[in-house]
Amino acid sequence: MLIPVTLFPSALPCPTPSHRGNYERYPPPRDPILPAVLEFREESEDGFLHAITTDLDPTDIQFKLAPTYTLYMAARFRASTHYRPDLSPTERAHRLTEMLTKVAAMVQNVIHSRYGDPTSLAFWMANASELLHFLKQDRHICGYSSDAQDILAEAVQVAFR
Repeated sequence: MLIPVTLFPSALPCPTPSHRGNYERYPPPRDPILPAVLEFREESEDGFLHAITTDLDPTDIQFKLAPTYTLYMAARFRASTHYRPDLSPTERAHRLTEMLTKVAAMVQNVIHSRYGDPTSLAFWMANASELLHFLKQDRHICGYSSDAQDILAEAVQVAFR
């Protein structure tokens, strides 16, 4: 379900015009918030995350980065005010941090547990690397995902060895 969202204020500054590079010729977007989120129920979070990570068979997936995009859009939902609108921005940020750290640990565990399977290892190395990139580039999530970023970076290094 795609819905426009408003996120809690970012702890990071917005990119300045000098950081826009080749995009300077385009007008700035009216709404700098990405509208894509994947809504999921809080009570089914663990099952949802397990289905996308630990229970996933890489050979059954057509789009190999599907776990990354799914997890990223789930993180965007967790960061949005559509997730538990009654929560304060601080509590929403705390829950986002917890979820992302849990996801990163699950990805790391999958890499460790399937270390002898080259297909699975390549699949999860690509997904961990891409998810790490998404978390670093998203100015609304970056400041709340430093632990998850560290875990994912370590997982990618383990997969390379």
